[in-house]
Amino acid sequence: MKNTAFKKFTGAFGTLLAIRDDGHRWFATRVGNMTKYIPDSRGRAVEIKVMSEKHMWKLLNRSTNPKVPALKRWLMREVIPVL
Repeated sequence: MKNTAFKKFTGAFGTLLAIRDDGHRWFATRVGNMTKYIPDSRGRAVEIKVMSEKHMWKLLNRSTNPKVPALKRWLMREVIPVL
């Protein structure tokens, strides 16, 4: 994964950091399956966890949380088209 800037999305569900890198979409999470380094305000590398789009959808489709359908709509209408 090369060093590319994350896009910041803010909505009813909070803030989401996402990136499209090498044709794949990645989302910053607490439980990511890969690590990405991004510069902080001082230019130092900060480690963040990222999850692939495939794994994100798998996780959301298995969830029983009643807020998930609205989150999925938001992702499909506002986040995915921009990446």
